[in-house]
Amino acid sequence: MKLFQTLFQYILRITKEKNIDESHGVSHAMNVLINAHRSFQIEVKTHPRLQVHEKVIYVAAVLHDMCDKKYTDEEEGIRQLDSILYDDDCDDSQEQSTYRLTEEDVEAIKNIIRTMSYSKVKVNGFPDLGKYQRAYHIVRESDLLAAYDFDRAMIYHLYKNNRTMDEAYENSIDLFQERVFCHKKMGLLTLEFSLQQHPILKQQARDRISHWKTLLGKEF
Repeated sequence: MKLFQTLFQYILRITKEKNIDESHGVSHAMNVLINAHRSFQIEVKTHPRLQVHEKVIYVAAVLHDMCDKKYTDEEEGIRQLDSILYDDDCDDSQEQSTYRLTEEDVEAIKNIIRTMSYSKVKVNGFPDLGKYQRAYHIVRESDLLAAYDFDRAMIYHLYKNNRTMDEAYENSIDLFQERVFCHKKMGLLTLEFSLQQHPILKQQARDRISHWKTLLGKEF
């Protein structure tokens, strides 16, 4: 199978098995993947050695939330990734050369996923992943950029925390004020694409918040 077909089939299965809601499901994985692709295209121009890590970046970007501790045991989720990262179903040698990952790449993907969350970075800082360090930042920051989606924050509170619309809105406001809007100030955005996107996404989120404030303030 083609890489992305296989990855997203895995997400469809795991989200159903672990009851992972749409805030961390297929749509979010797609958004993070596109962010990672756009960031990679910029970074590889000045860091051409990054080319060999392109597949690592995309795989980690797509799969990172399938191990999220909010939905599953993190280490068990990471162990389950072996079923998708070590694929033995492909017999065509030409396809294997583009589909399969080396053991070193698999470990890099797992290490990126283990250490990229906001909470992990806040406590432990950035890990030292050696030659995969820039790949790590591309994936990590691509996920942070996807967090500027205000609707996604509300959706999470509606599903996971069983909140009312008003409560989901207020909780999401707190999240954006305390965390999302402060990504740059906290030094969490280091790459050119992320720094370009921060003010754009911040304004889009403010516009979305304004619409929700108006709608939820109406008495129907």
